[in-house]
Amino acid sequence: MIKHLTFTLLFLAILGVVFAQNPPVESTVGIRKVEDVIKIDGVLDEQTWLDAEVAKDFYLSFPVDTDFPTSKTEVKMSFDENFMYFGIVCYDPTPGKYIVESLKRDWDWSSTENISIYIDPFNDRTNGFNFSLSPYNAHLEGLISSGNEISADWDNKWYSEVTNYED
Repeated sequence: MIKHLTFTLLFLAILGVVFAQNPPVESTVGIRKVEDVIKIDGVLDEQTWLDAEVAKDFYLSFPVDTDFPTSKTEVKMSFDENFMYFGIVCYDPTPGKYIVESLKRDWDWSSTENISIYIDPFNDRTNGFNFSLSPYNAHLEGLISSGNEISADWDNKWYSEVTNYED
């Protein structure tokens, strides 16, 4: 039995590039403007999500960034005049409870199962933003500098909702 998570993330800025850390192969996914009202509820049933292109076949970012993960992840993106939206489905082939250190904000990234989005608005692979979400909707975000240093001291206002499924 495979369980999966659905995350809907909302950011307070329109930022252009989403990337995994130093992927061996670059890929492009089209992002269309929101077609309807997106409800931040962890369910991707709006027409925007049904019509969105799917980003998949990601590479790991940790412990190495040149290998595929053992679990499949699919990401859909959209935007409007004020926000950027991410709809993410993560499949977990291992039944059971998640590894989660804390339900508080700014948990330890390395000891909690999570999905992370790295945004590189400068297209320099050096500076940007990181947004991470645990399976229980706990937030972690940070400023990226020097290519791989993330300062979790930076807090930003963003919205998400997670839905966990048994299947």
